[in-house]
Amino acid sequence: MNPVALVFSRWQSLPLYVRTLIGMSLGAVTGVFLKQDAVALAQPGKVLMGLVQMLAAPVAFFAIVHALAGAKIEKGKTAALIKLLATNTIVAILIGLSVANLIKPGERRGLSDEERVSIEQEAAALSSEITAAEEKAKSSQPQDKVLQILEKLPRSILGPFTDGGSVIGVIVIAIMLGLALRQVSPDIEATTTTIKVFMDAFITMLHWIVQLVPIIVFGVVAAEVGKNGFSSFISLLWLVVAVILALALQFTYYMTRISLQSWVTPRHLLRSCRDGLFYRKLHRDDAADLRMFGRSCTRPQAVRQPWRSRRSEF
Repeated sequence: MNPVALVFSRWQSLPLYVRTLIGMSLGAVTGVFLKQDAVALAQPGKVLMGLVQMLAAPVAFFAIVHALAGAKIEKGKTAALIKLLATNTIVAILIGLSVANLIKPGERRGLSDEERVSIEQEAAALSSEITAAEEKAKSSQPQDKVLQILEKLPRSILGPFTDGGSVIGVIVIAIMLGLALRQVSPDIEATTTTIKVFMDAFITMLHWIVQLVPIIVFGVVAAEVGKNGFSSFISLLWLVVAVILALALQFTYYMTRISLQSWVTPRHLLRSCRDGLFYRKLHRDDAADLRMFGRSCTRPQAVRQPWRSRRSEF
């Protein structure tokens, strides 16, 4: 086998997080040696992140449409489903805001004199706009807030998918299309299958870009270390702590809610979801991991049947 192909094959066989850590380590070493010259290495990462943002809206759109069009909701359960989704979303927002305001990872990084001057200049330039916004917020009436929300609604079908589009617009169009397809589609199963093909296609494209994450991390870390040294990693560590804490609180909330409001016990649910994790350890395929994990978690019989009896299907 060609040595280059062999090295590439070995590299692809590593889990994505391992490749990311390798990219981070190489980026730190490169930043130490190149110093200010390493700043240019962050530019390719910005381009690749732009591609990720480009694909995020279509993936979210088709995921929502597929979920709504193909959802099997028992009669009389619509209100309960909406209540469940609303409470879960509100709790997630409250947890995120609480953890962010408690730990404040952004304040734990020391700013250089150059960054401090730049921030002060930007604040001075925006001071008039900030003052006007504060006065407008104080004098606004409830109907003004409703009007502000309504202004976020899309004015065209493709508008929310453009660079300046709003995520709210994508969600609104996806919800309307999903509900409409439930009423007009002569064969809803064939329709949802077609939608899933498009969704999987965009997820596949997104997966291609995700494989380049180690390169993005390499360039960003090299530029940051070359410009500011290792001081940025202090706030990064606090950010990791904040994320882990928020995920732990969200996990505790879900397990508590499942324990109190579902016939499934948390232990039974977690044991049933091990199918996806088991498949991941065997194949080391990140895209397949997402598909198989979702498959094992959404099938009703995957929870009801013993885990060992399900392993043969994968």
